[in-house]
Amino acid sequence: MPMKKPIKIFLIIILSIIALISIYLYLTRLAWQGLSAEDKLTTLESIYRKCQTRGGEDCELEIADRLNDVIDTQKIELIQIIQDINKSEENRIFALSMFFGLSRGDNQPITIQESDFYYSIAIENENPFDLRQLAYSYLLDTQIDDEKIIELQEQMIISPNVHPDFKRMALANVSIINTEGLEKALFTNLTNPDSDVRLETASALGRIGGQEQITELVKIALDKTNDLTSRSLALLAIEDIAEKNTINNLDELARALEPLLEHNEYTIRVAVADALESLTGKVQKIEATQEEIDDYISNTFLSDY
Repeated sequence: MPMKKPIKIFLIIILSIIALISIYLYLTRLAWQGLSAEDKLTTLESIYRKCQTRGGEDCELEIADRLNDVIDTQKIELIQIIQDINKSEENRIFALSMFFGLSRGDNQPITIQESDFYYSIAIENENPFDLRQLAYSYLLDTQIDDEKIIELQEQMIISPNVHPDFKRMALANVSIINTEGLEKALFTNLTNPDSDVRLETASALGRIGGQEQITELVKIALDKTNDLTSRSLALLAIEDIAEKNTINNLDELARALEPLLEHNEYTIRVAVADALESLTGKVQKIEATQEEIDDYISNTFLSDY
């Protein structure tokens, strides 16, 4: 009986200590969460230096988890700046670019939540024009299965009054799942005044095209009213499609294109020879003067295509 009271007192002391430790840890965590990203980083630097001073071998691991928390805190602070209409346009644009950079750690793709955020910035008419344009660029330069983003990319491809950079990014990310209704616009973009848009269009057609597109591309290549560039790019797209797909009526397509092997422009002869090789598997021999070869190299590699 006399031993029960000391044991009870001991247990009370132990429980009190545990409770105090729990309260301390809770308040410490609460205090940590209330720190700014800069203060958190300063704290981690101090923890890291102390770890090295005492000869710790895993100092990096000791702060690794908290470093991720610092990044998350910084992203929250950046969002607050981006959405603050009282901040200068320059600060909001810089914050948006910083947020995008932090979100791309380890080459992470854009998430649905992140795309929703960019979309909210882009469509808000009260936001500065350049801030909205930057948000648009992030949305266009990605492949994501999000209906509103796909619709936005389609608008950029179809509309003739779009900045070439936006059209190029949309074309680079167009996929076979969202090409319905885009064929006419894609063929039109083969004659776009911007060289990068023309090349990206040919690349997109080569990437997502099939039997139906190759038939239309042959028509473009054969149409003498089209400029040489659009005809050459149509042939380039045919070559890419033929390498990735099984094409019907190969003999008919080959016969239609073969006359271009005698075209007076070397650029067309080279392009149709490559296309025919992809279609038939037969290497095509073409003649060229040194002057034609030099002009071809100059036009292909040293100027806009």
